Amino acid sequence: MLYPKLKERMEYLTEKFLSKDSLSTEEMQEQCELDCMYNPKWVKLQYLYLGKFPSRLKESKKLLEWITISGHVAHPAAIIASYLSSVTTMFTREVYTETKCSTPLYIVALAPTGTGKDIVTKVPIKILHCIRDKNRIEVTSKVSSLGALDDIYNECPIVSLIVDEFGDAFGTLLKTNNPVQIELREAIKALYSKTDGTYEPKRYSSSGGRNNLRPYWRQLRPSLSITGICTKAQLLDHLDDKFISDGFLNRFIFIDGSSTSEPFENMSNVALEVPEKIRNYIADTKLDLFNHLKSNHLDYKVIPLSSDAKDYYEKKIGASYKENTDIKNYCSEGDKETRTEISARWRENAIRLATAMSAYERDEEVHQDTLEWAYTFIKTANLAFYNTFEQEAGNSRWDELKRKGIHWFQEHANSGNWVSLTNLSRSARPFKGLKSSERTELLQELVQIGKLEHQINDKTNEYRLKV
Repeated sequence: MLYPKLKERMEYLTEKFLSKDSLSTEEMQEQCELDCMYNPKWVKLQYLYLGKFPSRLKESKKLLEWITISGHVAHPAAIIASYLSSVTTMFTREVYTETKCSTPLYIVALAPTGTGKDIVTKVPIKILHCIRDKNRIEVTSKVSSLGALDDIYNECPIVSLIVDEFGDAFGTLLKTNNPVQIELREAIKALYSKTDGTYEPKRYSSSGGRNNLRPYWRQLRPSLSITGICTKAQLLDHLDDKFISDGFLNRFIFIDGSSTSEPFENMSNVALEVPEKIRNYIADTKLDLFNHLKSNHLDYKVIPLSSDAKDYYEKKIGASYKENTDIKNYCSEGDKETRTEISARWRENAIRLATAMSAYERDEEVHQDTLEWAYTFIKTANLAFYNTFEQEAGNSRWDELKRKGIHWFQEHANSGNWVSLTNLSRSARPFKGLKSSERTELLQELVQIGKLEHQINDKTNEYRLKV
């Protein structure tokens, strides 16, 4: 129970904090300590994911606190993903890092079904609607082809792709042999690094063409943000090692909340809409930025690293070739090539995130504590996911193969007919793509668990559904 005098003091500090009066350094410290004592959701959010969140990021804290109660139930991993997606998309193309990249990120949150993970599909949209130039941001839940992506970028330079059931939606894109889907995957992969480049369409004709294709056009400094939500099993069912080694998944920040089954419940204090003070702050911050760019005839603003942050970036985070740095140490402990690619994305995502957070706070430079938090958060989150991936992806893939194998027999051989191993290896999709030893092992296991029957007919191995 909160003692009356402490409650009065906390209410006084909160009211003063939300008013135009600024808190003194001592009062800010006192408010922070009271928050830790009497704001259990904020404390839990820090304990589970945020770690030591920089005290200077007071506007981000207020935004996170609202997201925490933005749904009747809200999963902590979904809260963090919603915040990261909103803040980084908000400033893309208008704010750039010292390394000349803008701020969009690829983010995936993992959470159990029924725990409030769906706020990821709602909160970023509500926050982006606070921006007066929101029509410049195209928010969509699906891009089915490179042609569809062309159509969007022909009209708008910023795309925010917010995907529910991310594992299923991207599963086909990840594992397909369809040239159209492969082309789309490569475009998404490339767009991560094109915030200072050019998007050029694949469908055009210099004269309008006999196929009525559009004349050539291009979009300067295109931006793509991806925010996904799904269960852990759903994602792991579609992954294998090649998506780590080819660099596609290295671009993503994974927030694995699958082991956190209890969401925040907000039945009595839910706030479905963005509070007016936050709404006005976002609108004013964006308007000030727009006026700054216009008055200085700039396309974008570069927020530089402070001297301390630059030292941290170069000497602490470092690179695979810089001795006595964090990335060098990480790359020395295993497959250097793969680890170099992974850790380079940590560094890139960290400076993007820290720059966006600084823009949200209206800071003129990225401070060390902001950059350090961003890097530590991203590294910790992704290491936890890769550890889960190494332990469980193989089992998930095998379970998925078994499921598809049984389904094939149910669809194509449900009359009790025997199917030869030769025919399975040539024409049955779940079996024909496997190595011979793996195919045999899979069929033997389906026989052992009682799903299939096996016989040898004239030296030929044959299988059918168990009657």
